[in-house]
Amino acid sequence: MKQSIFFRLIALITFLLSFYSWWLLYNQQSLWWILLGLMLLVTMLISIFGLQSVRRILAVPGLSLPISDFLLTASAIGYFSSALVGFIIFILQLPINDKSFMIFPLLIAILIFGGATLGIYQDQN
Repeated sequence: MKQSIFFRLIALITFLLSFYSWWLLYNQQSLWWILLGLMLLVTMLISIFGLQSVRRILAVPGLSLPISDFLLTASAIGYFSSALVGFIIFILQLPINDKSFMIFPLLIAILIFGGATLGIYQDQN
């Protein structure tokens, strides 16, 4: 599947917002930054090498449980939620007194970030 420039741009923005959330967690000295950092590493590996290669890397031989599928699902959920949190924090830092009108851009961002997450973590079989 050929990726459009729009998908690459949205995936990059989603990654940057997720990285922003990671940076905020790191600065707050929370231990959640380690988990989010690992999720971002998995996302970066999927973007570079593809989902099947990362699935082979995460596979544990001799284990009948699909650990790699669980790790990829958790990574996708963490990627999406951290991008959304980064976007919300970014919006809250804008010098606007009334932020109630930002609900519609937030809903649109949820759809866009969800689409980017599904596009990155989509199985290409």
